[in-house]
Amino acid sequence: MEGAELAVDVHFAAAPLGAVAAPTWEGIIDAADESGANAIVIGSHGRTGVHEFFEGSVSHDVAKHSPLPVLVVPPQTRRN
Repeated sequence: MEGAELAVDVHFAAAPLGAVAAPTWEGIIDAADESGANAIVIGSHGRTGVHEFFEGSVSHDVAKHSPLPVLVVPPQTRRN
């Protein structure tokens, strides 16, 4: 929801969508298609290496399978 609010604040037409599906990436693509979206913007946990291998990456799967343009937003960097 926060991402859609940020997009609207800078004059994009955006709406948060939710769906339950297995696999998750497929539900995201279906929701975007049903809503008539022109693109998908999705956040990333920033997993790499072993964590990504075992836990997978929904954002990578969406980008791989989507017929729409996909923008993957990385997590904020942590500052100590």
